[in-house]
Amino acid sequence: MIEKYSFGKMDIDSTCYTNDLIIYKGIIKSKWWRIKGHNVFVNDIIDYLDEFKPESVIFGTGKFGLMKVSEEVVNLLEARHIEAIIEKTGTAWEIYNSMSVNKNVMGAFHLTC
Repeated sequence: MIEKYSFGKMDIDSTCYTNDLIIYKGIIKSKWWRIKGHNVFVNDIIDYLDEFKPESVIFGTGKFGLMKVSEEVVNLLEARHIEAIIEKTGTAWEIYNSMSVNKNVMGAFHLTC
Protein backbone atom coordinates (compact mmCIF):
# COMPACT_ATOMS: atom_id res chain seq x y z
CA MET A 1 0.00 0.00 0.00
CA ILE A 2 1.30 3.43 -0.91
CA GLU A 3 1.18 5.60 2.19
CA LYS A 4 2.15 8.98 0.80
CA TYR A 5 3.44 10.82 -2.26
CA SER A 6 5.17 14.18 -2.45
CA PHE A 7 7.45 15.60 -5.12
CA GLY A 8 10.36 13.18 -5.53
CA LYS A 9 9.24 10.81 -2.75
CA MET A 10 6.84 7.90 -2.35
CA ASP A 11 6.37 6.07 0.95
CA ILE A 12 5.41 2.41 0.66
CA ASP A 13 5.19 0.15 3.71
CA SER A 14 7.26 2.58 5.79
CA THR A 15 10.05 2.80 3.19
CA CYS A 16 10.73 6.06 1.35
CA TYR A 17 11.57 5.72 -2.36
CA THR A 18 13.17 8.59 -4.23
CA ASN A 19 13.44 7.06 -7.70
CA ASP A 20 10.74 6.24 -10.23
CA LEU A 21 9.29 2.82 -9.61
CA ILE A 22 7.04 -0.02 -10.67
CA ILE A 23 4.83 -1.59 -8.01
CA TYR A 24 2.67 -4.71 -8.18
CA LYS A 25 1.12 -6.51 -5.21
CA GLY A 26 3.86 -5.45 -2.81
CA ILE A 27 6.68 -6.10 -5.30
CA ILE A 28 8.62 -2.90 -5.83
CA LYS A 29 11.02 -2.38 -8.70
CA SER A 30 12.74 0.86 -7.75
CA LYS A 31 14.98 2.93 -9.99
CA TRP A 32 12.67 2.39 -12.98
CA TRP A 33 14.11 4.41 -15.82
CA ARG A 34 12.97 4.74 -19.38
CA ILE A 35 14.90 4.74 -22.65
CA LYS A 36 13.93 8.37 -23.25
CA GLY A 37 13.52 9.78 -19.74
CA HIS A 38 10.10 11.42 -19.78
CA ASN A 39 8.54 9.06 -22.32
CA VAL A 40 7.24 5.53 -21.82
CA PHE A 41 7.72 3.14 -24.71
CA VAL A 42 6.91 -0.57 -24.99
CA ASN A 43 10.48 -1.63 -24.14
CA ASP A 44 10.20 0.31 -20.88
CA ILE A 45 7.35 -1.83 -19.52
CA ILE A 46 7.05 -5.03 -21.57
CA ASP A 47 9.10 -7.15 -19.14
CA TYR A 48 6.92 -6.01 -16.24
CA LEU A 49 3.74 -6.77 -18.18
CA ASP A 50 5.01 -10.26 -18.99
CA GLU A 51 6.11 -10.87 -15.40
CA PHE A 52 3.05 -9.53 -13.58
CA LYS A 53 0.21 -9.94 -16.11
CA PRO A 54 -1.83 -7.07 -14.64
CA GLU A 55 -5.48 -6.32 -15.35
CA SER A 56 -4.77 -2.59 -15.18
CA VAL A 57 -1.71 -0.35 -15.38
CA ILE A 58 -1.78 3.01 -13.65
CA PHE A 59 0.80 5.47 -14.90
CA GLY A 60 1.73 8.31 -12.58
CA THR A 61 3.15 10.93 -14.93
CA GLY A 62 4.82 13.12 -12.30
CA LYS A 63 3.67 16.05 -10.22
CA PHE A 64 3.20 18.22 -13.31
CA GLY A 65 2.39 15.40 -15.76
CA LEU A 66 5.56 15.71 -17.82
CA MET A 67 6.07 11.97 -18.39
CA LYS A 68 4.20 10.89 -21.52
CA VAL A 69 2.90 7.40 -22.27
CA SER A 70 3.35 6.62 -25.96
CA GLU A 71 0.49 5.59 -28.19
CA GLU A 72 2.26 2.28 -28.86
CA VAL A 73 2.08 1.47 -25.12
CA VAL A 74 -1.62 2.32 -24.98
CA ASN A 75 -2.23 0.17 -28.09
CA LEU A 76 -0.28 -2.75 -26.61
CA LEU A 77 -2.27 -2.60 -23.39
CA GLU A 78 -5.51 -2.41 -25.33
CA ALA A 79 -4.49 -5.43 -27.47
CA ARG A 80 -3.81 -7.38 -24.28
CA HIS A 81 -7.11 -6.26 -22.72
CA ILE A 82 -5.27 -4.36 -20.00
CA GLU A 83 -6.85 -1.17 -18.75
CA ALA A 84 -4.59 1.90 -18.94
CA ILE A 85 -5.03 4.80 -16.53
CA ILE A 86 -2.79 7.82 -17.04
CA GLU A 87 -2.84 10.53 -14.38
CA LYS A 88 -0.50 12.88 -12.59
CA THR A 89 1.24 10.98 -9.79
CA GLY A 90 -0.61 12.93 -7.08
CA THR A 91 -3.86 11.34 -8.29
CA ALA A 92 -2.47 8.07 -9.69
CA TRP A 93 -1.18 6.75 -6.36
CA GLU A 94 -4.62 7.10 -4.76
CA ILE A 95 -6.25 5.31 -7.72
CA TYR A 96 -3.63 2.57 -7.39
CA ASN A 97 -4.44 2.09 -3.70
CA SER A 98 -8.19 1.90 -4.24
CA MET A 99 -8.00 -0.41 -7.26
CA SER A 100 -5.31 -2.75 -5.93
CA VAL A 101 -7.66 -4.02 -3.23
CA ASN A 102 -9.78 -5.92 -5.78
CA LYS A 103 -7.73 -6.09 -8.99
CA ASN A 104 -4.32 -7.12 -10.25
CA VAL A 105 -2.98 -3.61 -10.74
CA MET A 106 0.50 -2.47 -11.71
CA GLY A 107 1.64 1.06 -10.95
CA ALA A 108 4.34 2.82 -12.95
CA PHE A 109 5.22 6.05 -11.17
CA HIS A 110 7.36 9.03 -12.14
CA LEU A 111 8.06 10.82 -8.86
CA THR A 112 9.32 14.22 -9.92
CA CYS A 113 8.25 16.56 -12.70
